[in-house]
Amino acid sequence: MKAPYGKTFITAEGQVRVRFPAKDAAGKAAYIRLAWTEGGERQQTTAGTMDRWEDAWREANDIGARVAIGKGLTASVRLGFVLDEWIAEGKEHWSIRYLEDNDAISQNVIKPVLGNVLLEELTFRQVSDLIHSQRSESAKRHVRAALSSALGYAKGRKMTERDPEELLARIRRPKSLAYLDPSLYPTTSDVTAMAKAMKQTRKHKKAEDFVPPDYWQLMILTAAYCGLRRGELWELRGTDIHGKSMKVSRQVVRTKSGMQVTAPKNGSSREVFIADKVPGGFRLRGMLRDRAKAVGSGLMFPAPRGGYWSPSNFSKRVWNPAREIAWGATSDWTLHGLRHYFCRYWLDKGLEPMDVSRFAGHANVVITLSIYVSPTAGAMERAEALA
Repeated sequence: MKAPYGKTFITAEGQVRVRFPAKDAAGKAAYIRLAWTEGGERQQTTAGTMDRWEDAWREANDIGARVAIGKGLTASVRLGFVLDEWIAEGKEHWSIRYLEDNDAISQNVIKPVLGNVLLEELTFRQVSDLIHSQRSESAKRHVRAALSSALGYAKGRKMTERDPEELLARIRRPKSLAYLDPSLYPTTSDVTAMAKAMKQTRKHKKAEDFVPPDYWQLMILTAAYCGLRRGELWELRGTDIHGKSMKVSRQVVRTKSGMQVTAPKNGSSREVFIADKVPGGFRLRGMLRDRAKAVGSGLMFPAPRGGYWSPSNFSKRVWNPAREIAWGATSDWTLHGLRHYFCRYWLDKGLEPMDVSRFAGHANVVITLSIYVSPTAGAMERAEALA
């Protein structure tokens, strides 16, 4: 790309111009500097940071777009710019894991291929080719979801008038999640062993032995027989327990700015049934009722010093020691495995998949059926019974 001195890259309320490129010994431009006005103040790029017109164009386009959008104007925006702004805003309220996943997809998958494409010039074919170039169905799902969210962000910030679904609706959705074999998560006896291990005395980093509080055991039973996600479990309060049911309307997630309370995954609250008695002889309903009465509006399962657990501290102090006692040092099951157990437990009990889906907080029943219901188990027997 050739551009003479003084060329205006972006024509909007704030223009971005090339300013005084330095010369090398041969008289050629050694670097390019951009100048613009933003927020009533004159700005310029750092000397020596750009030496190619292609880089200058990309940087000028982003600056001009940011200035124009800040003034409520429409500007031509690169997809790479949208992704950067989307990630920057996400740092304030996304969980760290979700942030890291989306940042990796943005930097390593989308931007190298489509980062310099203007939103208004982005085509269905470009997006489709990128998604279907991914090796696994899981990767395809994640790239599609990231593009949908980033483009939705751009539309919401009036960076574009295009509807994200204009590009994504015609793209074949990647296959749903595969069936998860029950051997990959705990059994009923495993859950009972884990619950009992939660009350066993263990060695602490100090000299004295450590006796876990009673509510650690209850936390494990609640995860296994009510199906709460980790963040929902840690934000559960005494006032959420209502006799035979509990209301799940919040979760806590770890973000760059600390632990934050948000709506549950998929954005909707739900009522979850509490069984009176569960395997192992535990009176779960009574245990939750007594704990709720004791804490009032406080957290049901707080960290030792109050407040929320950090994921690393929970793993180190609670989960890993009990897991080793219950299942041995080679086990790699996580707390989320108890949620898988919950779904399988109630399906085996005969509860309708739709009801299990509602209790688990799945986006739809297809997820429940795909992951927990074997596509072949019992098919021959059912057909014979109907013949």
